[in-house]
Amino acid sequence: MKEETNLINIPKTSEPSIERRTVIFSKDLDRTVEGVRRNLGMSRSGFIKYAVVRLLEDLSILSEKAHEKPESSQSRLTQKHEGGEK
Repeated sequence: MKEETNLINIPKTSEPSIERRTVIFSKDLDRTVEGVRRNLGMSRSGFIKYAVVRLLEDLSILSEKAHEKPESSQSRLTQKHEGGEK
C-alpha cells in the first residue's frame, strides 16, 4: 500500500487508521484543559484521547472490549504516554 504525506505530515493511506475530530470548549473549560495538560506534559490530542479512554473505562465500555481483543486501545495509549508522547 503506497503511503503519501499531507501538508502536516500525517501519513495518508487508502485505509486510514485514524479519525480526526474537532471539539468545542467554553473559554473557561479550555483554560482548565490547557493548564492541566501542560502540567501533565501531554499534548492536546494525547490529553483528550486519555480523557475519552478513561470515561469509556468508567462506563465499562472499554473493559468489555478489552476481553474481546488481545490489546485494548487504552493499553496502547498508556504505552505512548509512558514513553513520553508530546
